[in-house]
Amino acid sequence: TYYASVDSEMIGELQGQYIIDQLQPGSGSVKQIEIFTGSPDDNNARIFYEGAMKKLGGFIDLGYITVKSGEVTQKDTAIQNWNPDLANKRMNALLDKVGYGPNGERLDAILAPDDGIADGIVFALKKRGYTADNMPKITGCDSTPAALEQIQKGEQGMTIYKSNELCNTVVQMVKDISQGKPVDVNDNFTYDNGFKIMDSVLCKPELVDNSNVDIVKNYYNSETRGMWGYAIKAYTTFKDMDDPLKVTITANRKIKSITIADELLEDKEQLEDYMILVINKAIEKATSVNETELDAVAKMD
Repeated sequence: TYYASVDSEMIGELQGQYIIDQLQPGSGSVKQIEIFTGSPDDNNARIFYEGAMKKLGGFIDLGYITVKSGEVTQKDTAIQNWNPDLANKRMNALLDKVGYGPNGERLDAILAPDDGIADGIVFALKKRGYTADNMPKITGCDSTPAALEQIQKGEQGMTIYKSNELCNTVVQMVKDISQGKPVDVNDNFTYDNGFKIMDSVLCKPELVDNSNVDIVKNYYNSETRGMWGYAIKAYTTFKDMDDPLKVTITANRKIKSITIADELLEDKEQLEDYMILVINKAIEKATSVNETELDAVAKMD
C-alpha cells in the first residue's frame, strides 16, 4: 500500500517562510499575526500547521512575532471541515476580541492553510473596511480561481500551486505495481494511517504570489479550471459499476484511497485505461462539489 500527495509539510513551510519574508521579524516593531488551521480531523491540517510553525515558532518564542489573541495551538485555531463560513466567523470574532482594524490595532499577517479559509478571512476583513492598501499578508493553498484574483488585486498574499505531477505520479505508481516493480518512494515516516506508516511519494508544491500569478492564471485559461478544486474537504468517489477500480479524492485533489481489483492487475493496458478514466471522473465529480461550495461562499452575508 502506498500514498501519494503533494508534500503537506513543505506547503506549511512555504506559507510560514512567506510571512517571515514579508514581515522581516526582528527588524523594527514586533510583528502581529493571527493563525488559522484546517479541520482537526484531517491529518493534513496537522502537517500544514507543523510545517508553518517550524518557520514561525522560533520568532514567536523570541517575541519578534506576537499573536495578540493568544490563540496559537492547532486546537485553538482549527476550522472544522475547512469551512470558509466558519473562518469568516472566527475572523470577525478576532477583530472584535483584539480590536484589529484599518484604524485600530495593526494586523500584519494571517496564516491561512488553504484558499477556502483565506476566502472567509478576506470577506470578513473587507466588511470591516480593509482594502488592498492595508490588507494583512494572507497565505493560502490550492491556487483556486478566487485566490488568484485576490492575489492580483492585492487582497491575498500567496497561494500554493499543485501541478499535474501528482496525477502523473499516481499513474506511474500503478504502472510499477502492475509490473511487479518497486515503487520509488521518497518518504516513509510522515503519514500514519492508524495501521502503519505509509510508504509515500510526495510531490513538490510551488508558491504563487504577485510575481508569478499571471503565469498560473494563464494556465487555467488555456487548460481547464475544473481540474483544480475549490478548497473544501468533501470526499467524492467515482467507481465503475462492478468496482474493478475505485478512486476517492477530495475536492482539493488529495487522493484518499485507490482500490484495485485483482483482475485488473493482470492486464497492464486495461489498468492504465481505467486509471485515467476513473481519476478524471473523480476530479470531475469533485469539481461539481466545488462549484456548489463556491456559490455558498459568495452568498455569505
